[in-house]
Amino acid sequence: MEIIDDNTSQILGEKVGTLYVEAYQDVLSEYRKVATGKTIKSISYRITLLPNGVNIKIQADKGLFFIQTGRRKGAKLPVRKTATGFELFPQLQEWVEAVGYTGSHYLLARSISEKGIKGIPITEIVIQQLAQQVNALILQTIGQHAMQNLVREVRGILLE
Repeated sequence: MEIIDDNTSQILGEKVGTLYVEAYQDVLSEYRKVATGKTIKSISYRITLLPNGVNIKIQADKGLFFIQTGRRKGAKLPVRKTATGFELFPQLQEWVEAVGYTGSHYLLARSISEKGIKGIPITEIVIQQLAQQVNALILQTIGQHAMQNLVREVRGILLE
């Protein structure tokens, strides 16, 4: 007897994936000063059914990576030199537009280079927030599946 079938794995994967996506979006919304709407909206999940379970992969654009890792102090300026001055890297330009920053792009880049940016452990926060809820959901789903299998087997015995 299988512990969990593909249909149940798919349902469980969708429930857990949705929980994680919503949690990531909520936590990133709390840190609105560093997360752009593009990063928040990019979070999704992909389910892969395995022979003995399910794999749920949470995906996001690379903005989430930069939010989590930050930027070390003393790193190269996040700008490119152009004929008319300096141009911010595309990710930084998106942030500037998202938060409505109106100061000098060069001064912003220099400040980031000199001071660095502390990373925010978004994944750790999400995992801590959801650990009990996900475990309860898994137990509930497996329990329901086991009960359905037991009822099927009992019916089969009684009908013989």
